[in-house]
Amino acid sequence: MGIDVGKRGFFCECFFEKCMEWIDFLRYGFVKRDTWLSNLSEEYCIYKDYMCKEYIKDFLDEREKILKNNRYKMDIRILQEKAEPGIVGKVTLYRKGKFVHQATLKVREGEKDNEGIIFWSFDKS
Repeated sequence: MGIDVGKRGFFCECFFEKCMEWIDFLRYGFVKRDTWLSNLSEEYCIYKDYMCKEYIKDFLDEREKILKNNRYKMDIRILQEKAEPGIVGKVTLYRKGKFVHQATLKVREGEKDNEGIIFWSFDKS
C-alpha cells in the first residue's frame, strides 16, 4: 500500500531538480548577469530526411519557444545518415553539460504529407 520505490525516486529527482533551479535563480539575484539562464539544455539530433518536413519545423519552433520561456538552451544537429521509418531523431537532456536522459523522437505519419504526430519514446537507462 506504500509508495512504489520507482515513483519515490522519480519524485525525489523532480524535487531535487526544482530545488537546484531555485538555488540558481536566487544566486542570480546576488551575482549580476544580463539574464538568468537555467543549466538545462536539450540537444535535438534530427535526420536530414525529416528536416525538410513542415511539421518537423513547426515542432522545433514550438519547442524553441517553450524552452526560451523556461530559459533552457536548445541545440539542433542534422544527422546525415538515412533515417529509419518513423524515427525522426534523438533528443538528449543535459544539466551543466552532463547527460541526464535521452529519448527517441518518433512520428506517426498523417494522411497528408505535411502532417504527422511527433512523440517521445524515452530510452531505458
